[in-house]
Amino acid sequence: MSYAPMLRLRQVLVLVLFAFLSCGVLAAQPAGDEVWVTVGEDLFRHLQKTPGVIPGAFGLKAADAQDGVVVTKLPTDRLAAVSEAAHHAFNRCGGFVVHDTLNDARAAMKATQPNAYKTLPSDFQITQQTVVNPLLPQLAASNILSTITHLSTNYVNRYYLYASGEQAALWIRDEWQALAGSRTDVTVSTFTHSFIQPSVIMTIDGADPTLQSEIVVLGGHLDSILSGGMTTSSNAPGADDNASGIATITEVIRVLMANNFVPDRTIKFMGYAGEEQGLLGSKDIADEAVANNDDVVAVMQLDMTDFNGSAEDIVMITDNTNVDLTTFVESLVDEYLPTLLRTSGACGYACSDHASWHQRGFAAVFPFEARLNERNFDIHTVNDTLATLGNQADHALKFAQLATSFIVETGLKDIECTVDADCDDGLFCNGAETCNANSCVAGADPCSGVCDEAGDVCVSCAPVGASCSSNADCCGNKCRGKSGSQTCK
Repeated sequence: MSYAPMLRLRQVLVLVLFAFLSCGVLAAQPAGDEVWVTVGEDLFRHLQKTPGVIPGAFGLKAADAQDGVVVTKLPTDRLAAVSEAAHHAFNRCGGFVVHDTLNDARAAMKATQPNAYKTLPSDFQITQQTVVNPLLPQLAASNILSTITHLSTNYVNRYYLYASGEQAALWIRDEWQALAGSRTDVTVSTFTHSFIQPSVIMTIDGADPTLQSEIVVLGGHLDSILSGGMTTSSNAPGADDNASGIATITEVIRVLMANNFVPDRTIKFMGYAGEEQGLLGSKDIADEAVANNDDVVAVMQLDMTDFNGSAEDIVMITDNTNVDLTTFVESLVDEYLPTLLRTSGACGYACSDHASWHQRGFAAVFPFEARLNERNFDIHTVNDTLATLGNQADHALKFAQLATSFIVETGLKDIECTVDADCDDGLFCNGAETCNANSCVAGADPCSGVCDEAGDVCVSCAPVGASCSSNADCCGNKCRGKSGSQTCK
């Protein structure tokens, strides 16, 4: 990818470069130009001490810094070298984001702070067992395997600038549309970028008038890349990175559609274009969400789900993610997948599409397939194939189960009740509460006269000690006390 005058174009103005999930090798960059970046502090310090990466790096200056993120300038012709340095020094790639201006870089730095995020909806509680539990056995590893097979073998690569990358995206669109069937509350569309490969978005409209404006996102990137540079004939199968994530999302969609799932909140499934060249697709989509003032309340990223490299089944990424949402998803693992082992770890600054949402103030969570030092080291090579994954999708099935529980529990409002007895407050005078559409409906006063709670009876007038609202209630006695707590004296 060339940064020549095109560096001024939108698709590369804000460029997150190659964290471990997107560490390709860039084409040669033009000398002389510099760009503002936000960079992880550990990588910044390493660059200062390693002048071979950036000539004169001893003089590399921080224009601003906050909580492990540094704003600085880097020469465009050394960005690939910086990415390689991050890979070798920290067992990850990238760790920096390119920005249009200094102000943009500072805004991105501040957006990563905890106080930039609003509180999660109060009904993000685990209450949907009767909906979730019947769905989980319907998810099938064989279906996930079939989708991975298609995406990793039917296209020589899914690179964002090539026709093969566009064709793969359109195939995903058509698959999701077929799963949607004739439902009028479901739409499937492509999101156009400044490059040929589109992102794909499937939307299920929320049915609750008070919650339908809130949006839950389940996404993963659909492109692939080969380290060392790309041509139209480069073989970049990307079975794990990230055909596995798209296949996992597709299976979640299949089961939800088969069961006619109707959410209260609006649900969006996303296949992001151009992640491997710097989160380009998700950046555009998240920017539009900000511009439209969209109320995106939760985002889950699925990037690599099928390499079972660790003793633990699921690794919760802890950086550039929302702490409260991560805790909630951990509780989903414990509730619905109690036999699985989970742990946590950091992946480095801006390592996948969740960072596009996180940096713009949206709550994001990222469950990953393995510990970072035990991840799939064949990604971005010709060996990222199903054979490397053992020709199975059993590990990805775990993520499909987790993502399904995530969509249901965040997409539906809390269940208050299933039967009338769940709503009974035990008070006679409040009448008989009922359960309607999983919500409690208040009862009516059973008495046309005075209600005696102590005796659970209706009376013509209230005895001494009974509740009252006026002297007329008290059988000739006086109604005394503060408003709302008066009794007959």
